[in-house]
Amino acid sequence: MITHLSNAFGRWRKEPLIPAVLLIIAGSLWGFVEISEEVTNRDARELDRAVLLWMREADDPSDPIGPAKVEEMGRDLTALGGFTILTGLTVASVGIALFLGKPRTAGIIAVAARAAGGPR
Repeated sequence: MITHLSNAFGRWRKEPLIPAVLLIIAGSLWGFVEISEEVTNRDARELDRAVLLWMREADDPSDPIGPAKVEEMGRDLTALGGFTILTGLTVASVGIALFLGKPRTAGIIAVAARAAGGPR
């Protein structure tokens, strides 16, 4: 048992990414649990309501503050299928393909996105 632990620690010294990733995963899970406990708490609902009302017109709570384009962009972001998200994902995909030295893949992604209904 002790030799198994010393082997694991020796391996982790050679590959420090393993414990770092494990710590990130554990921290993320802990953060998720803490946030989920706060969300189930009734006090968080009042804060959420105050923040949401702060971002709306005082005389008309159904109208968000800001121009119509910002309102449309916010709606697209929450829908995850609107112009803003799809354009961002396409640009990121093309950028990653170019970064990895695959210009042909980047071109295919760009052409496929354009053919699927990109900006006219």
